[in-house]
Amino acid sequence: MNWTPLHPYYIGEANVVQGGSYKASDQIPEVNTMKNIRNLCISMCLILSTVLVISGCTTGAQVANPRTMTFSPLKFEIPKTERVQLKNGMIVHMLEDHELPIVSITAYIKTGSIYEPADKAGLAGLTGAVMRSGGTMSRTPEKLDAELEFMASSIESSIGADVGNISLSCLKKNLDATLFLFADLAMNPAFREDRVALAKNRTIEGCAARMTTPRKWRTGNCKRPSIPITHWGEFPPSKR
Repeated sequence: MNWTPLHPYYIGEANVVQGGSYKASDQIPEVNTMKNIRNLCISMCLILSTVLVISGCTTGAQVANPRTMTFSPLKFEIPKTERVQLKNGMIVHMLEDHELPIVSITAYIKTGSIYEPADKAGLAGLTGAVMRSGGTMSRTPEKLDAELEFMASSIESSIGADVGNISLSCLKKNLDATLFLFADLAMNPAFREDRVALAKNRTIEGCAARMTTPRKWRTGNCKRPSIPITHWGEFPPSKR
């Protein structure tokens, strides 16, 4: 019985080609299948060889010892500022940095908590906080915040132990408008009552939270025997 194989590469037992005939014993494996298996074996051998080579290189590399590492000397030069004295006697130090189009200005004021009366402890810090949050005589706190946020600018104020400062940061294109608000805040702060009350409550909550953690409790209690419980305002600055 003669028949034609379904697969073109498979030779059945009676497929007649050019007058010849083949027997069932003459069947051969599928050519494509054998070729794929051979290629797969070659690929696996190449991958295994690459992994072994990389592993050998990694194992043979020496780990750097931090005790024997050497570095080039660190060079740092203090930036030089330009010092200018204005007509009103104010000293201005300017340092140019053109990496970003941002302007930062800080005004320092000779004041601080060392000058506050003993019966008004915390007055300096309260003044520094409310000076910014209370707005100005011509602008409410909400209006001032809105104008600064619109320009992506910021103005901050604070008073420490021996110095007070007011600072601004803004884009170069918004310098004039931000500087106008900066001057208005420095010369005409409003100190609105509601913002003063809010700052007082925050200060009281901060004092109450000083002993809420073991670290703060330990630090506060260890200092008490060695530091007299006095206020800086009890002594004039010349005797401190």
